[in-house]
Amino acid sequence: MEALRQVVEVDNNQINKIPNELTDFQKLLLSAPVMTDDEYNFFLNKKQNFKNWK
Repeated sequence: MEALRQVVEVDNNQINKIPNELTDFQKLLLSAPVMTDDEYNFFLNKKQNFKNWK
């Protein structure tokens, strides 16, 4: 196993990173598909329908 370590500065309880430096996790989140509000509401409606289905 390989351990990674990064040194960062902390100011007012916030981590100061170099601007435009994204972590792999941030890149993953930014590359994920996005739902519109209408699509999300449609999903919630269908989810509720499944709960009521017996």
